[in-house]
Amino acid sequence: MGRAKKTEAEKDLEGNRSKRLIPSELGIEIPKRCPSTFTPSMRKVWKRIAPQLIKVGKLTKLNVDGFTELCYLIITINEIREFIEDNNRSRLQEKKWTDFKGTDHIDLKESAYSKMYRDYSKQLLSYLSKYGLTPDKMAGSYKPKKKEDPMEGMLD
Repeated sequence: MGRAKKTEAEKDLEGNRSKRLIPSELGIEIPKRCPSTFTPSMRKVWKRIAPQLIKVGKLTKLNVDGFTELCYLIITINEIREFIEDNNRSRLQEKKWTDFKGTDHIDLKESAYSKMYRDYSKQLLSYLSKYGLTPDKMAGSYKPKKKEDPMEGMLD
């Protein structure tokens, strides 16, 4: 007549499957500090982003390599941006030429630095979405703590 009911002891032993946490179930370790291979600038990125990802459960020892790539991309994009700003490189290059009628023409072409910046930014955006760091992915991951109202218990 159906499945035999479990005793209360069996239920307590197994727990509620829908409320189990994956890291504790699988024994996934959480990284304590950044890898020793990181450069000082990558360590700054780690210290800025990693604590929040660890708190939400998005950064574990299993995906540290992907997070390393994310840190590298952030550093590279910042270096390209600084280079463009420091050297007054415009994002467009002009190429002037004259046709056989003597009319001057100007062709605008994207600079190599601008193209690198755009390509790395696109790659960074995909990594950020994998870690849930884009606004559309962050909707349910962060919930601010409710402030305790001292008058809340007075009505009970």
